[in-house]
Amino acid sequence: MLPELVPDDHVREQLAAAAAADVSGFHTLELHLESETVACSQLVGLGDEVEVLAPASLRRAIAELAGRIAARHRRAQPRAAKPD
Repeated sequence: MLPELVPDDHVREQLAAAAAADVSGFHTLELHLESETVACSQLVGLGDEVEVLAPASLRRAIAELAGRIAARHRRAQPRAAKPD
């Protein structure tokens, strides 16, 4: 799913060169993305299939975004849609 969310030759190269998955089924990759903002929006699309190890600021950004998404979806009722 990563190559679809981050369509970049660098990502495909990293995946091809990755070592075997760890006992949890995860691969460790070092990605160089456009910016932390872009990385956050792309990597969050992987849901619980991704864990950012570094930099700490990107880990925090993903945690904060995930927290806002979770809080929004915990509400019993969705926000009312704005009329057209």
